[in-house]
Amino acid sequence: MGIYDREYYRDPFRGGGLFAGDAPVCRIIICLNVALFVLAWLSRSDAIDAWLVAQPEAIVERFQVWRLLTAAFVHGGPFHLLWNMLF
Repeated sequence: MGIYDREYYRDPFRGGGLFAGDAPVCRIIICLNVALFVLAWLSRSDAIDAWLVAQPEAIVERFQVWRLLTAAFVHGGPFHLLWNMLF
């Protein structure tokens, strides 16, 4: 009997769908990146990028700490997004 055949090793509450299975957090991050890229592309303005990009003076002086995490979601173009998501 292998380890995967044992009753206590099975996860009955794993669920199904896009965010189940292996690496659900990775799928969520990819979906967020693509959604923000499409939103910024459809708005055709730099307002979203200006609100998300990491600027030291905004982080330190105005305490906008979310910029430390959201800077990873700002992309220069579709190939930049593709390579970030691939690697």
